Amino acid sequence: MIPKTPRIQKWEKPHLDFVKINFDAMIIDNSMGVGVIARDCDGFVLGGLVEYRESQMKVKWAEAEALREGIVWAQIIIMLSGLYLRPIVQA
Repeated sequence: MIPKTPRIQKWEKPHLDFVKINFDAMIIDNSMGVGVIARDCDGFVLGGLVEYRESQMKVKWAEAEALREGIVWAQIIIMLSGLYLRPIVQA
């Protein structure tokens, strides 16, 4: 099996007056972790979420779960703060 070539990823700031929400998932043995972080246009961390579960699932499903958790978390934060959220999804 040929190893994948590592990609260099760099966080890019959102536009002025936007908040960027990043999410990711990890799987180790029979556990899954989800991470969500929100940053403003200056890179200031507005909040985040880390959650671990004893759950066995495939990587794609774990990523989908991280996306779902990110959306739910953002909705709660938006509701509590009275802000307006306009989703922009980047692949």
